[in-house]
Amino acid sequence: MIAMVPRRHRRLLAAALACTLVPACGIRGRSIPTILPVVSGATTKIYAADGTLITELQGDEQRVSITLDQIPHVLQNAVIAIEDERFWEHDGVDPRGVVRAAKENSDGGSQGGSTITQQYIKNTLLSPERSLQRKVQEASLAYQLERQYSKAFILEQYLNTIFFGNRAYGVQQASLRYFGHPVAAITLPEAALLAGLVQSPTRMNPYVHPDAALKRRNLVLGKLAELGYIGTEEADAAKLTPLALAPLAPPATTRYPAAHFVEEVKRFIRTDPRFGKTAAERENLLLNGGLSISTSIDLNLQAKAEKAATDEYPSQRRAIKDRRKDPDIGLVAIDPKSGYVRAMVGGYDYFDDDTVNHPYAQVNLAVGGDGQSGSTFKLVVLAAALAAGVSPTATFPAPGSTVIRYPGQAAWKVSGESGGAKAPLLECVVHSLNTCFGNLIADKRVGPDGATAFAAKMGIDTSYNPTTDVGFKPYLSLVLGTNNSTVLDMTEAYTVFANRGIHVDPVLVTKVVDATGTVRYQSQRSQQKLLEPEDADAATQMMEQVLVRGTAAGRGIDRPAAGKTGTTQDETDAWFVGFTPDLVTGVWAGYAQTTKRKVGSTGATAAAPVWQRFMKAALADVPPTPFDYSTKPITPTTTVPKSNTAIFEPLAASAPKTVTMPAVAGLSVPEANSRAQSAGLKLRRVDLAMPGVAPGQVLSQSPAPGTAVPRGATVTVEATPGTPVPTGPIPDLVGQVARDALPKVANAGYEIAQVIEAAPDGFVLPLGAAPASGVIWATSPAAGGGTPDGKITVRIQP
Repeated sequence: MIAMVPRRHRRLLAAALACTLVPACGIRGRSIPTILPVVSGATTKIYAADGTLITELQGDEQRVSITLDQIPHVLQNAVIAIEDERFWEHDGVDPRGVVRAAKENSDGGSQGGSTITQQYIKNTLLSPERSLQRKVQEASLAYQLERQYSKAFILEQYLNTIFFGNRAYGVQQASLRYFGHPVAAITLPEAALLAGLVQSPTRMNPYVHPDAALKRRNLVLGKLAELGYIGTEEADAAKLTPLALAPLAPPATTRYPAAHFVEEVKRFIRTDPRFGKTAAERENLLLNGGLSISTSIDLNLQAKAEKAATDEYPSQRRAIKDRRKDPDIGLVAIDPKSGYVRAMVGGYDYFDDDTVNHPYAQVNLAVGGDGQSGSTFKLVVLAAALAAGVSPTATFPAPGSTVIRYPGQAAWKVSGESGGAKAPLLECVVHSLNTCFGNLIADKRVGPDGATAFAAKMGIDTSYNPTTDVGFKPYLSLVLGTNNSTVLDMTEAYTVFANRGIHVDPVLVTKVVDATGTVRYQSQRSQQKLLEPEDADAATQMMEQVLVRGTAAGRGIDRPAAGKTGTTQDETDAWFVGFTPDLVTGVWAGYAQTTKRKVGSTGATAAAPVWQRFMKAALADVPPTPFDYSTKPITPTTTVPKSNTAIFEPLAASAPKTVTMPAVAGLSVPEANSRAQSAGLKLRRVDLAMPGVAPGQVLSQSPAPGTAVPRGATVTVEATPGTPVPTGPIPDLVGQVARDALPKVANAGYEIAQVIEAAPDGFVLPLGAAPASGVIWATSPAAGGGTPDGKITVRIQP
């Protein structure tokens, strides 16, 4: 037989035969994974905190996976007929198919020799290289796959994996793309068209090459008739049907809410190694992995934040050359109790397509504006001082100008508004006295290094590269906010005051679930106590006065609030970070396109008005809450927030854990389900008829026993259909209360017949007492014996 095959196919045929006859021919070290690959190309969805869909992410692939029983037989048969007519007969590799393909190819035809199983292996487990070694590996893995999984399961995976062209992967998406309806409604001519596309979706693209697609479709119809799937007359009638395609849908709009926030969510997935070892793996998972990403964003607050910015500065979109252009705005709002980022404004309009005047539209100014923080940083140094033992009532020199000296640093000349020879810290904060804070950071209990270290604890990026001299520089002047900080970092830092000394990490992503239903990530809220409550309260009381009689006087919001202004020396950056017990919001105003353009006003007049507008709107339906200045102790906790937690709702849950997958193959389905539940897992059952195996018996499992699996994940078992019939040994029920014992026995699969009957006179239980009402006093068959039909009769004392 081999002599009849063209030379270029002989080695492949020999390899295929070897792998059919000798399972050990596989490449060393490669085997079928315990969990089959996640179907790529599924749509990733990003949700707001209340479960509202924000947007969907896709790469070049679109896919909707369905079960085999949802795929019409006419389509299953069409694909099998043209791609692998002996699919139900071979063991993963079909030597006869290789010979048939080789003969047709030698006669000028075009026929593939790979089985459906091999094609699935090639598409999901192997690289696209074309070599004899890869083909041998493909054949070996196909053989293993068929030994481990059922034909039906493999066909289901395959039909959800095939590429049909026009960005459609899987039969469901292909039917929607080409015909405009779900695959359940597919007709015979449509099924033949899709099956014909598998070999070459580009060459057979019906939108571009309708004649080629029609010819291929009719070839499939002829093959279906040849193999007996349909009659000849039915095939001939279907061949006369013209192509009927749905119009190619125009590209969907890309506009969606909170776009800058969404970009930060994407960055989280792209940079976290928990989602893949390499950047390419993480990118593929994000765009094609079918993730469900729950986030902390409150779209109602987001809309109010954007409106506050545009209402205050309606001409943000003017060209940068227009001197009347309003400044850009960056805004972040955080729930201080949970750390949830509730709103994030990263600029005027992420979708602005004016790349000439606004090339920075997609730059998130809330996390990457690189603006100096100005005097808002004074409160970070104040917090470091209070934590180091400086009294909130302490006084410091506050002349109009002074020179500050500190060991290891150059003398620093600082000037500003005068507060007199000595000023209490309250007045230093209220009037933002530069020299007072210069003397505060020079206090030996604080120092530039101490202030820098404490700033890091509060959430501010203080990294520094001495080689390039780039990053946060621990100089005395840092107290005036001379280093760059993001709006997110500064807002996070101020949550420590609102939270009475407790720092909570900011949370953007609350939960990530992959296409299999497995929880890949669950945010964990870890709190750290940085300040004593009385010290944090003292700082808050100082900042309350800022809004009453200080640098932000008149910017109050008609409820208890506190905050601090910030303006850089050259007026290129203006800040206001303020808070209530319920919400902390930071606002930056400046020009993203240039660092030389001045805002022309202070934090009080450029940033605070946006803060005021937003906070009034955001808290309009929240009752005013006074600051809690009680001296009750505060204990930090570790919790897992709920992803749909309403704004300001307290959070409490347990941290996610990894559990070990138990061994369930060979057990009955109820027993397997019980073991899975005991391990904290959910069980998905796939029925597979297996002659000679009793009903309800687990044949295989995925993942394998001993695999580390996130608690709450869904695991899959293949089991024979029906309810298992337990055969024994029958548990000892005598002496047990029926209402407690019988549910457990029924859950094990036994069929219980209850007989309410009094025990014979003089009957006593094993412990010597007469049976009480409701107690089982006899079973048939007796305990320890077997039952051929799974039935047990129990006699219960009336």
